[in-house]
Amino acid sequence: MATRTTRPALDLQAGHRNLAPAELYEHALRLGEGVLGDAGPLCVVTAPHTGRSPDDKF
Repeated sequence: MATRTTRPALDLQAGHRNLAPAELYEHALRLGEGVLGDAGPLCVVTAPHTGRSPDDKF
């Protein structure tokens, strides 16, 4: 088994904190992660469910 001795590179310039709702909309729309609905809501498709039971524990 290989052991990693270096940390992975992190792009800290890409982080965002405490964005306003309008900024969240802009990011999602620009990245193609959602579309605007007729009355203004952000509509997105969530990832497929894993099929795991809520009772499953680690």
